[in-house]
Amino acid sequence: MLNLLGIGYFTDALIAALNTQRRTEAFAVYVTDCLHSIGQSLGVKYDRRFYDILHPRPVDHRPADQIAADRLNRFGIKVVTPHESI
Repeated sequence: MLNLLGIGYFTDALIAALNTQRRTEAFAVYVTDCLHSIGQSLGVKYDRRFYDILHPRPVDHRPADQIAADRLNRFGIKVVTPHESI
């Protein structure tokens, strides 16, 4: 069936479906952000947005020392303690 329709048809349909999904999600986030603003102006406390529920941030379970050492190594920063000679 793919040979009859062609690969171009398949890619166009896939791109159209992805664009429709993105537009639908963007509209839902817009509406919930508007309701969030209205709720905040009325004094309601919110801790998360709808976007944050759809796309949660990755959680790093490493200890803080390992995270700090990893970031320092990634940026090429060397930590010098007072007892080390330069």
